[in-house]
Amino acid sequence: MEWKRSMPEHLTAGKKEKRLQQISHQSLGGDLQSRILKLKKMPSDHAQFYAAQVVLALEYLHALGIVLRELRPKNIWICKDGYIKIGDLANAVRLTKDTALTEWIYEYKPGTKTNRALGSQPPEVWLAQPYDENVDWWIFGLFLYELYSGSETFPEESVSALYEEQMKQKIFSLHYDTPRWFGKLDKQILKQLLVLNAQDRLGAGPGGITALKQHPWFRGLSWNGLYAGLEKAPWIPSNSYDEMDPGGNFITYSDDGELSTKINNPLPFGYQFQYF
Repeated sequence: MEWKRSMPEHLTAGKKEKRLQQISHQSLGGDLQSRILKLKKMPSDHAQFYAAQVVLALEYLHALGIVLRELRPKNIWICKDGYIKIGDLANAVRLTKDTALTEWIYEYKPGTKTNRALGSQPPEVWLAQPYDENVDWWIFGLFLYELYSGSETFPEESVSALYEEQMKQKIFSLHYDTPRWFGKLDKQILKQLLVLNAQDRLGAGPGGITALKQHPWFRGLSWNGLYAGLEKAPWIPSNSYDEMDPGGNFITYSDDGELSTKINNPLPFGYQFQYF
């Protein structure tokens, strides 16, 4: 099954010094992180709709031998029809028979700001073991938690001499808080995704992607309807274009990826294209 709908279609790209910018089709709905912050709490039907599309996107990428490795709400865009696109494939890598994947996206340096370097690192990477596409089901579990709770599963803390060991203990003990609105099925699917043994994760193992799609958390969703674009989006952004605020559904980030209110530019995200 080829699910190209959630893949970005880049119109052009520009590069100067150490910067690379890509221009894609306009996504009027902003990114999922913006949506999470505006809603405060993502309704369950919204979370199901967005998460199911990510499942189809991962199925498509894995069929091509590609491991995504990073899945963050701020890098997922909501299009004018309410469906999503994964906007950042910069850390994706292709699996080959001759090369084992061992290096991770981030290299943690003690005493420095980590920017999610450790909290999003899968168990097999902590153990310096070769990994495959099944790391994406761990990453999907982290994404699902953040989508529905509004916070990171294993949040970064103040850097200290014991920081790395504390984060490792937290992950390997699977110690994370569940908000009061998490129901039985919410907790169950997270428990089955956030599994230390990669082969036992929901989406991997004998049941594969089929077992994930058949999980009761997705009850009521038509996978065929979603694939065909027939499932009604729970939220459709306004199709009106405001020349004074074309990025009104986006929040603003600084260059290091942090939320920022200090960027003074008449057009949201205009600072990202200053070299064009």
